[in-house]
Amino acid sequence: MRIVEARAGAIALLATMLLVAGCGKQSQQPGPQPGDDSEPGKPGPITATLVCDAFNPQISLAWAKVPGAESYSLERDDALLAGLDDADAVSYLDATVGAGTSYTYQLTAVNSHGQTSGDPLTVTVAFDDCLPAGTRIAAGGNSSYAVAADGSLWSWGANDVGQLGIDSTEQGSGPAMVPDLENVVSVAAGEVFVLALDSSGVVWSSGDNGFGQLGVDPGVVNHRPRAEPIDGLPAMLAISAGDIHALALARDGTVWGWGDNYYGQLGLGHDNEVLQPSKIDGLSDV
Repeated sequence: MRIVEARAGAIALLATMLLVAGCGKQSQQPGPQPGDDSEPGKPGPITATLVCDAFNPQISLAWAKVPGAESYSLERDDALLAGLDDADAVSYLDATVGAGTSYTYQLTAVNSHGQTSGDPLTVTVAFDDCLPAGTRIAAGGNSSYAVAADGSLWSWGANDVGQLGIDSTEQGSGPAMVPDLENVVSVAAGEVFVLALDSSGVVWSSGDNGFGQLGVDPGVVNHRPRAEPIDGLPAMLAISAGDIHALALARDGTVWGWGDNYYGQLGLGHDNEVLQPSKIDGLSDV
């Protein structure tokens, strides 16, 4: 009987001790499970694909889904390009790039516990990536021209009326770079004048202008030794030069002409010389 009472007293005492020890403490929820408090995995490599919207370059970026990521941030040249709140986002189209430029992209995966950045990717957009191949070399009456891989224009030979475009009328016995011209994609040479087309669709001209072949009134400019852009033209796609007249194809499919027209070679329905660029009626979607 005493043994039973002693055991009962010990049990009661133990219960009292446990109650006192737990007094004032709130019940605890189960602790975080393994992996619940981890940062997202490191993003894998970004892939980049050039996309041409008409003649404008765009860069399509893609990556594999990152384990644990709840969102992403994409930087270009150390500046935020896009915040992507979709955990399933695996691509982005950068439509704000320019020709002849390099860009460095970096993807960061984000969740509530932190963020992890992947390796940067540098993409270079060549100045003529979204343009058809143009004429890279041309010969005029006694002058020669070549477009280098970096888009610069070089000229040499006769230069009595500034047809080399080097801001002088000195003869060029060897190639010299034409100043002010960048991202040239095509060149066309007349008898004593030259046209150059850049990647933005602007046509430049220099040399003799006796018949308006530079695209400007000869009463204002008789000849020009330095290349300057021709006003009054839309963005162009291709250029061609006759002896003293010129034709150009616009990106919208229209054809334009200027200069000598004695034989009606400009296709304008008359034989008067044309001193400024004029659109040829009846030609579209060329």
